[in-house]
Amino acid sequence: SLHELFAELVTVYLGHNVTPDQAAFIMVLLKVARHENGAFNPDDGVDATSYTAIYAALCGDKKNGR
Repeated sequence: SLHELFAELVTVYLGHNVTPDQAAFIMVLLKVARHENGAFNPDDGVDATSYTAIYAALCGDKKNGR
């Protein structure tokens, strides 16, 4: 999946294991940082909300053994 690929890329870049749910949360933090550092962009809030939902779904999958 896209989240698995992104996690693999971040893992290589950072030099330690990053899971797909952690990668999704990194994207949430990126959107928050973008909001805090720039002009208001409503798309940042929409994206942060979406990435938070993805993070929650991935955590639920992990908890349920999927």
